Amino acid sequence: MTETGIIAALAAALPKLEGAKKDRQNPHFKANYATLGSVIDALEPLKEHGIWFLQISHERDNGACFETFAIHGPSNAQMSMGTMFVPADKHNAQGFGSAQSYCRRYGLMAAFGLAAEDDDGNAASQSPAKPAQQRQQAKPAEPLSDAQWMIISDLISQTNTDAKAFCDHYKIKSVKELPTSAFDQARKQLNGKLAKIAAEIEAAKSNDIQF
Repeated sequence: MTETGIIAALAAALPKLEGAKKDRQNPHFKANYATLGSVIDALEPLKEHGIWFLQISHERDNGACFETFAIHGPSNAQMSMGTMFVPADKHNAQGFGSAQSYCRRYGLMAAFGLAAEDDDGNAASQSPAKPAQQRQQAKPAEPLSDAQWMIISDLISQTNTDAKAFCDHYKIKSVKELPTSAFDQARKQLNGKLAKIAAEIEAAKSNDIQF
């Protein structure tokens, strides 16, 4: 088997992929997102070039880990497109199930360079033109990209942070409105909280095994 055929097929297929439709709303964060089914639907053009995908689960104690492969039928070849790990916010069936869905969804998007469809694209294109000076003065803070929003939302979930309190702290109505200028600070704070939680869990485990 050779990767030459699959690389050529991917080169022809990937430019034809369009964004995955945001077909569901997360009421907690007041934002739409693309479900796993929507992401898979967006990958349909791959079939025209004899390509499909396979995701293999790697065992992890504290979350979900999936490796995505591109499979090319005509050349009988496969190629690893990368591995993604998502920690489970709760160590129960619901927590691990959510982590698996999240991991598979964003693993596919990362593997094939798939973006979520911009809900505001049409509205923005229909907005009336404004003078350059007025646009500059009224320009709002740049919002988070989908990838940045995904990171912050995941950290909020993992740390059981009160989303309303988070938004109140940054004076925003929803997590999606967090400006990119505050992204690094918010991520640092949430990562610090996550590290503290992990340390407390490890300490509790150590106490459990003491006699």
